[in-house]
Amino acid sequence: MSTRDAIHVLILSPIYFRLTVRQRLQLVKEYCQAINACSSGNAASSK
Repeated sequence: MSTRDAIHVLILSPIYFRLTVRQRLQLVKEYCQAINACSSGNAASSK
């Protein structure tokens, strides 16, 4: 998932705008890592 896609998803959360810019950046990074880990885990398990 790209950073832009992650922001589009996270921006729907009411808590997103209560975070500082630094916290938002960290949230986006962690979200992308989690989604990418799930995606690669699903791909590996389906083989």
